[in-house]
Amino acid sequence: MGLLIVTIIGFAVTFGLAAMFMIHYMNDSLVSHDSEVIDPKPDVRY
Repeated sequence: MGLLIVTIIGFAVTFGLAAMFMIHYMNDSLVSHDSEVIDPKPDVRY
């Protein structure tokens, strides 16, 4: 039973670290303000 708990906790920690690294690198590479330079917002309000 202890091996099962340690395995699940280890998998969760590994999965969480992988997700954090992925979010970190995606956040640096995908700059959201570039979209406004390419396609600016219209001045008209709807």
